[in-house]
Amino acid sequence: MPRFLVIAVLFWTALADAAEPFAIDVLEGRWASLDPAYGVAARSSLVIEQIYDGAMYRFTYDVQGADSGAPVRVFSGVAHYRREPGENLHGQWADSNGALMDITAQMQAQTLTSTWQNTSGKGQTRYTRLDENTLRVEDYRYTDDTWQVFNALTFQRAPENEDAARLVTGIGGLFFRSDAPAELAAWYERHFAIDRVPTSYDALPWRQEAGFTVFSPFPRASDYFGDAQQAWMVNLRVRDLDALLGQLRAAGLTVSEPETYPNGRFARLQDPEGNPIELWEPTGP
Repeated sequence: MPRFLVIAVLFWTALADAAEPFAIDVLEGRWASLDPAYGVAARSSLVIEQIYDGAMYRFTYDVQGADSGAPVRVFSGVAHYRREPGENLHGQWADSNGALMDITAQMQAQTLTSTWQNTSGKGQTRYTRLDENTLRVEDYRYTDDTWQVFNALTFQRAPENEDAARLVTGIGGLFFRSDAPAELAAWYERHFAIDRVPTSYDALPWRQEAGFTVFSPFPRASDYFGDAQQAWMVNLRVRDLDALLGQLRAAGLTVSEPETYPNGRFARLQDPEGNPIELWEPTGP
């Protein structure tokens, strides 16, 4: 399947019967998505900016694979657009697959429909503004007399600190106090295969698989951790929660029954010093 995503300007002129204007100024900036793209785990970015003193708009789109190791670029492209009479737009698209296409687009309500043609046939990209911080982008191909979606991403407004968003790649360590650090490190290695910190620079620390990390401070009065004296809780992503629970219980550990939420399944236990551990089997890929 060809990898391409047509980027267009989302432009809305306030109408008398419109509940809310849809203007380019609220869309300028940097957007980000962690949805799978073109069938692979990915990190996607979309940058919207004025160029030539506002005479044109440039949309820059980039997808990098997020399966494991260093990010690998999956696809990238750039569109330049100018406003035509009425609610029409006309632009040109170029991408890393070597495509160069003319694009026509029209705005209706909160959706911009962009139509294009390449060697694979006719296609559309539909941009729907869900709210001021959320943008849904869906790609369709015209097949068997119907529009069939082949890629869909939901973008959120990225942090204003763009430099930090590009340079910080993840959590490199979790440090906490312990009455018996060597014994506690061995316990985590035995039950969760988390390698202990190397004793020399010739060895490497525990390497995680790429994936989501929830980084969230909690109110001091929160009971989410259980014991009010506990200042932290580690959440471990797992591939097969039921299999791990079986191993932990066979080792004599007490683990809660799994609970299911829209973002996955969760279970709880404590380490030998009473620190809470949450096990998370995410939903989806």
